[in-house]
Amino acid sequence: MAVTTMSMAGMATMTAPASAATAGCKGTRIAKVPVKGGQTPAEVGYLEVYARSRMMCARTVAYNSKGTQWMSVRLNDGLNNKQDTCCGTPSPTDAEWKVGWDAVDSGRYSSHAGPAMDYDNGTVRVHGYIKKYGIMYTARWVG
Repeated sequence: MAVTTMSMAGMATMTAPASAATAGCKGTRIAKVPVKGGQTPAEVGYLEVYARSRMMCARTVAYNSKGTQWMSVRLNDGLNNKQDTCCGTPSPTDAEWKVGWDAVDSGRYSSHAGPAMDYDNGTVRVHGYIKKYGIMYTARWVG
């Protein structure tokens, strides 16, 4: 949703809300994987993975919000969590941390989940999920 503001000259200008500025990832996009599955080969969005030096960033994006009930992006930095002293952002729940996820963003989003970020400490795994009309669609990337 854009916000309309009036300038000193009385001209209306459109600006994006603050949340839109944090919707993306910085760096070089190294993967774009379709989110698909369920009982049909339908593609409902995509998972993007970015790298900037050792910082990894990922987000899940829906092609449209119609029927979208829930979205998630999950990132594992490649380091066994028993040896890891810190997690990424947003922080995972205790249960997500125990099964190996370092950064998780999930919720009742309609357009995107993420960014989820952490440092690359080996083999990075990223999963994206979109639930539409009660059907779960997934994307996975390992690099």
